[in-house]
Amino acid sequence: MKTKEKSKKDYLDELQAQLSPERVNRAKSKAEEEILAVKLSQLRETMGIKQKDVKMFSQSSVSKIESRKDMMMVQYLVV
Repeated sequence: MKTKEKSKKDYLDELQAQLSPERVNRAKSKAEEEILAVKLSQLRETMGIKQKDVKMFSQSSVSKIESRKDMMMVQYLVV
């Protein structure tokens, strides 16, 4: 008899149930930061803008901002 393979959602629900709410919230916040950082670089690339063409920032600054993990620096590109 085959056992039902767990879906990703089932696995995540089980894992979340084992963690404290604070840890779950920290993980969600970290995931959102990572997603936003990826989206910023993808947005720039999709628009055909090179790092060196972002006004108000040098190419090296844009690179650093895109690779930063904290939201304070990422917000500069959103505005």
